[in-house]
Amino acid sequence: MDTADNLAEHSPAPVLPKTKSSWGEWALNVFMLACLLSFLVVATTVARAGFWALYERLPWFKKTSIEQVFGKCGTPCIVHNSPGGDALVFATAAASVRRGDLVIIDGNCSSACSVFADFARPNVCITRKAAFGFHQGVDKYSDGSKVYHLPIYSLDIMRYVVAEGGFPNTDHGEELLVMRYPDTMRFWPICKSDGIVLQKADRLVPREGNAVVELPMPRPRPQTMARRR
Repeated sequence: MDTADNLAEHSPAPVLPKTKSSWGEWALNVFMLACLLSFLVVATTVARAGFWALYERLPWFKKTSIEQVFGKCGTPCIVHNSPGGDALVFATAAASVRRGDLVIIDGNCSSACSVFADFARPNVCITRKAAFGFHQGVDKYSDGSKVYHLPIYSLDIMRYVVAEGGFPNTDHGEELLVMRYPDTMRFWPICKSDGIVLQKADRLVPREGNAVVELPMPRPRPQTMARRR
């Protein structure tokens, strides 16, 4: 008996044969996975829609259309003189520009206006009278204190300003850095007041129907840039 018990104790446990999953189980697993993926897609879409619906309800969103930062400027919108304003408001207005809109800069566009022209560049063209003014940003607080900082522009604009000597501090008596023609045509397409493009610039150029097309990057110009006084 002891020998039999020892053999029973030390004998390996029987291995049950593996059963192959049926086609029904495989199809059920695929169906459940598809349902899970569909749920994730729908949930993500609803979440994004809810976020933008909430964002559009914020007070500054509805106050940042093109008309509300430039006034009644027509269709297409023609800007003859804009000294700027709140940079955040102008940047949000640039983000709200819809495909097919066109803004023509036909004169002075300084401070926050230049931020708009940069951020909405695919929908902006300029005439030869366009001039863009740049300066340091400033945050003002209720106690009267001010904090100066570099404004946010695209990399090519930043490079231009740095090459011209940097962003001036107009509160300290420094003159506004002004970009005029022909430097302006390096960053925006030249057009007539009706939006017809005369000279292509950079990569994004409005054309018929205010569509946007891709162009190869131009070669850098050999001449050096001197700061205008």
